[in-house]
Amino acid sequence: EKSLLRYFRYTDQAALLGWVLVTSVPAEWAAPFRYLLVAYFVAGLILFSRQTMSAYARGWPTLILPAMCIVSTIWAPSAPAAIRLGIFLALTGAIAVYAASRLSGRQILAIYFLGETLGAVLSVMHPNVEGGNWTGVFGQKNFLAVHMFIMYATGFALLVDREVNPWLRIVTIPFIAIGAALIFLAHSATTIILLVGATGALLIHAFVWQPAARLPHARTFIAMLLTVPETQLRFAGLGIAPAQHRACTG
Repeated sequence: EKSLLRYFRYTDQAALLGWVLVTSVPAEWAAPFRYLLVAYFVAGLILFSRQTMSAYARGWPTLILPAMCIVSTIWAPSAPAAIRLGIFLALTGAIAVYAASRLSGRQILAIYFLGETLGAVLSVMHPNVEGGNWTGVFGQKNFLAVHMFIMYATGFALLVDREVNPWLRIVTIPFIAIGAALIFLAHSATTIILLVGATGALLIHAFVWQPAARLPHARTFIAMLLTVPETQLRFAGLGIAPAQHRACTG
């Protein structure tokens, strides 16, 4: 491939990192860059249409919300606002589809992790505490918590992935700790629950599910171990298990 399009493999990563930065950190100066990046992604969708259109067809549910916004102009108090929101959601979905079709999963995780670190650093420097809750540079505790959860989850996923560059894995360690601390300082209960659940899921996937792939039928055995107790609980909830127990014991 001798055309200039071969360099898109590098500019795609830089563009997605720029998109994460300008959309995650609230700043007025970022608006022009958002328009430039949208133009880049739209051009990429067209230039690589053979690759991206098939991904767009598979990701057709991303068009549902934009379509609903456009239809809502019939009864919405502000039709222009509904149209703008519909276009924004459509572009967001288009960028996601483009990234998924052009970059690997590890690249996307690394880019989102690195992009969210700026918000973490700025929030530590400017905590902006309101009512005992940290809001950081995001102005609202839930916004801070969600962004830090994205950084935490992507960083943790990179940390437990042995195929990721070792230096990047080392970099994730302090930011994972910072992300968890900021989530707790924001006092966002929902995000704290997500934090605990994501940590457990990633640890099980890294240290139980993946190693099980090396042993014949190990994953089937693990699935059975998880399924049997769940089935017993469901039967107990229906009153089946106690009846069986009485029948067996006479």
